[in-house]
Amino acid sequence: MQNQILNLCDFTALVLTDCFTDVQVSLVEAADQNMKVFRNGSAYFNFYSIIYIEVGRVSFCVNGTTLVLEPGNLLFVAPYQLIQFPEEMKGVHMKMVLIESVYYHTVRSVDDEMPKTIVNTFLKLALTTLRQQEFITWYHQLRHAMMKRHLYQASMMKNLIHFGQLFLSELTMGEHQRPHDSGHKENIFRIFIHLAFQYYKVEHQVQFYADRMNITPVYLTRTVKEVSGNTVLAYLQSMLYNEACVQLSSTSKSIGEISEELRFNDQSAFSNFFKLHSGMSPVAYRGNKKDEDG
Repeated sequence: MQNQILNLCDFTALVLTDCFTDVQVSLVEAADQNMKVFRNGSAYFNFYSIIYIEVGRVSFCVNGTTLVLEPGNLLFVAPYQLIQFPEEMKGVHMKMVLIESVYYHTVRSVDDEMPKTIVNTFLKLALTTLRQQEFITWYHQLRHAMMKRHLYQASMMKNLIHFGQLFLSELTMGEHQRPHDSGHKENIFRIFIHLAFQYYKVEHQVQFYADRMNITPVYLTRTVKEVSGNTVLAYLQSMLYNEACVQLSSTSKSIGEISEELRFNDQSAFSNFFKLHSGMSPVAYRGNKKDEDG
């Protein structure tokens, strides 16, 4: 493979295993075994690539520049950069987030604050331990959201991609380069999302998250809405609904057990919540999933 132009579907079709994909976003657990077809090849991708090195040491060449990547390094490549793959990746494990370019730009709503480097070039970043944890958490959140189809999946995916854009923006710009108010609000949003994914199963009220961040519920609600276009409650309910779908379709837990784990007042409250979001009861949803799985 030499200098081919590959779209997202082309690329994922060549990856043999450990690839989770939809039309606009793909996640790849990349290693030597499932990336054999790319060995020593080169290609132009017409999608955004975010590559995180978990294990091993590997070299990529982007536009003639050799980049040696080690554990904790992150490589961001914008569309239509020439990428030369290494001859082998033995002992290397990478997490790749691949985003269709039109979708990426549709999500991106902070044009005036995002550096041009995040739009039209490539970057190698060395992440701190905290940033590595944040990236891995984000990756697993994306994978979790992609696993099960549900009413709010598209909205949840868009919010998670937006969060990733803010994460990259913060890494490349630094707080001192951004308008203070904008940077402050984006940081509040980022912290809220981080807290929400930690506590959404047990804490459903805005007050809890505002208290953890030492701000008022009104300010938290207004800031999250301004930065993301969605409310705090919308995020929490989306996470709860997604988790409920996963548990109903992939575990044998009773409706009561799921209700208790997700801290609803009772099974009836959980059933009403689920029916509001899915249009069917938890029992009916589980039955449909069993029928689909054969």
